[in-house]
Amino acid sequence: MDRASEHITGRQRSAGPPDERLRLLTLARGEMWPEREVCEIVLVLDCRARGFTMTDMDETLCVGETALLPLGDGLISSAHGRVISARMEQLAAPPEPQRLTDSLIARLLRRAWASVYTARDVVEPSLSLIEVLITQSQRAHQERLDFLDTLDPRIARVLDYIEVHFGEGLTVAELADVACLSPGHFSRLFKASIGDAVWTYVQSRRCERAKEMLLTTQSTLSDIAYACGFAHQGHFTQCFRKQFDVTPGQVRNEPCALPEGTHGSCQSD
Repeated sequence: MDRASEHITGRQRSAGPPDERLRLLTLARGEMWPEREVCEIVLVLDCRARGFTMTDMDETLCVGETALLPLGDGLISSAHGRVISARMEQLAAPPEPQRLTDSLIARLLRRAWASVYTARDVVEPSLSLIEVLITQSQRAHQERLDFLDTLDPRIARVLDYIEVHFGEGLTVAELADVACLSPGHFSRLFKASIGDAVWTYVQSRRCERAKEMLLTTQSTLSDIAYACGFAHQGHFTQCFRKQFDVTPGQVRNEPCALPEGTHGSCQSD
């Protein structure tokens, strides 16, 4: 283990009898993640930057979000922050870091950490349920990959690009360049392949990501609008209400205001 890893490990929470599967890590920008013998899930507690990324991870993690980490080391923090880490001993390790979007996973991990010194019997059941939820998430991820395999490779390439860059100022011309097609040809092929117009699909993905952030983070509505690529908070509210029939503010105040089947969990903390 390198010096940075030793430094991080030395700052793990030490009060009370530690649970061997849970730990609190405090990372500074550029520090190396401790070596992992099994895959781990992490929950971002706080971060001094707008987002938290690691080597080989394309997507940014915000406060309250979770990711699954593979075995080994070599993951370098992009910002100062703290995360809860839990060993996922029964899971097949992913080949690279993978952001998880089920809001119940974040809630369970936070509850397990809060209970570790007062209710040890909470930890193992919580982590077992998290493993089940992650398995379901990985299955859904594989189904998406299978779906992409059925598409024209040019459109599949664009869908992957949108998933990584939806928070940026995308244009149809830019996406057409990714597909190596003219804007007109690309728009027609996209609609025929996906069933939605290009911009309808992009806004839908932005709203889905915003919904996840509303359910799993304490980010302000304006920060969520910015992170998801909306021009301003009013535009965010307009698009979100069109897709989910509720406003972002209503979801923040009452998560179960979302129509059934559009949120991860309505369970309270």
